[in-house]
Amino acid sequence: MPRPSHSYNTSISQEKFPDHLKYSGVVRIFKNGDKPLIAHYRPIFLLTGFSKIYEILIYHRLNSAHTTTQYNSFSTVWFRKGSSMENATYQLIETVSYAWNSKKCIAGLFCDLTKPFF
Repeated sequence: MPRPSHSYNTSISQEKFPDHLKYSGVVRIFKNGDKPLIAHYRPIFLLTGFSKIYEILIYHRLNSAHTTTQYNSFSTVWFRKGSSMENATYQLIETVSYAWNSKKCIAGLFCDLTKPFF
């Protein structure tokens, strides 16, 4: 049987998440309001232990790559420690302002994921 580190490194090098780690259980947790209404519950996904370890490894690799390359983009704000939506908003405004003043084309795509499960 191969070592877990071999499995993780192979899946990362092949850029493929292992199928056996894609399964999870879903539990509904009550938020507030009327208990009979399904909209007042939040889904929680119960993942396997191996997939959680995989998630931590990917996080550390992404964070390490960001730190060593000094890659700076508001599209990566979601996983960087110490970053916030205020930082992302500031970077967006700076980028748009620079493009506007340089008479460059500006385009944006914004998604509201407030309630992705309802």
